[in-house]
Amino acid sequence: MSDWGGKRDGSGRKASSNGKTVVMRIPESKIEEVKQLISGVSNNDKSEFSEIENLINKWEELITVERSKQPRWENAARLLKELKEVVKKNS
Repeated sequence: MSDWGGKRDGSGRKASSNGKTVVMRIPESKIEEVKQLISGVSNNDKSEFSEIENLINKWEELITVERSKQPRWENAARLLKELKEVVKKNS
């Protein structure tokens, strides 16, 4: 018998890390929405982060290096730094 063709151990497409899959037809207009759903990121999440980023930018203008050393601005500067780290980590 020949070694050409036929079933071979270890050949073929490997299973997805997300588990069993199914084929489904969806409208083209919904492709990005489905991809975001699968990845766990929704449009609401993105819009919330953009709102947070806008607030961060606004507060960065208020909290200068000199102000951040003043006692009444220290906590605000610390919070701003922590928010920036969270947004960066989740972007």
